[in-house]
Amino acid sequence: MLRNQNSGFVLKKFLCLFIASFLLLFVRQDVPAVSDTDTYSTEHSSAVYTDSYAAEDFADFHQEDLSLYAASAVLIDADSGRILYGKSAAEPMANASTTKILTCILALKNGSLDDVVTVSDYACTMPKVKLGFSAGDTFYLRDLLYSLMLESHNDTAVAVAEHIAGSVEAFADMMNAKAEELGCTDSHFVTPNGLDGEDEGGVHHTTAYDLSRIMAYCIQNEAFLSITQIPSVQISTVDGTKTYSLTNHNSLLQMMDGALSGKTGFTARAGYCYIGAYRSGNHTYTFALLAFSQGLQVVRRKAAYRLCG
Repeated sequence: MLRNQNSGFVLKKFLCLFIASFLLLFVRQDVPAVSDTDTYSTEHSSAVYTDSYAAEDFADFHQEDLSLYAASAVLIDADSGRILYGKSAAEPMANASTTKILTCILALKNGSLDDVVTVSDYACTMPKVKLGFSAGDTFYLRDLLYSLMLESHNDTAVAVAEHIAGSVEAFADMMNAKAEELGCTDSHFVTPNGLDGEDEGGVHHTTAYDLSRIMAYCIQNEAFLSITQIPSVQISTVDGTKTYSLTNHNSLLQMMDGALSGKTGFTARAGYCYIGAYRSGNHTYTFALLAFSQGLQVVRRKAAYRLCG
């Protein structure tokens, strides 16, 4: 459990690289990578880890103050689920568009990339960030997953959910069932895009640790990696009458050797969020940062000095 001083030093530098890269990811853009600030109405609305950790199990991983700006953070070994570092890692938190990794993997597991998806009126009502399609438009599922993961389109998430499960509510049931199967202990998903939502089970939330476990599952899927790693792509409706150019907003892929995948998120309630995966040699790690709330001007001035000095 990283008890000795040397391993603590290595871990600190390892996490500093992650955090600094994460901050720069947002600094390089004039606006948040995902501006899904509106709330979401619910009116319409492989390998599985079997070990689990209660909240008190995270206490052993607070032995070193890394001065992280994120309110909640975790670094885990993706192959074993072992926690290497945690800061309030079992605390239930809003997680914004990082939710979309679960939406994507469920679509890959329960649909075909060549499925034809017909857009509903309800999907078109989603707030920005959105692809901006019209009701009745048809897309291949593959193309909608690019829209979902590269540019984090909220309307696309609903179209995908409705195609896979028939309704957003039924898809949320699938999300929660998969989270439970993966050993998540304090997650409740209401929306497929991560916009704030609430149902009889509670508000939409997860923990940094649960989210990292979900990512560890996602990166075992080659289609998931292919979709989330592509730098840019052009998609179109099935009939070819509408085309869209998409750019991957996960700058970490270009900023860090070994970065495998990741997803940004932002809402007013969740703050800035990130879930990512990294491989070094034979080791694969997943990490989550939730509720990073420092302003971008502060980040510009202090990120490198305060985090990795």
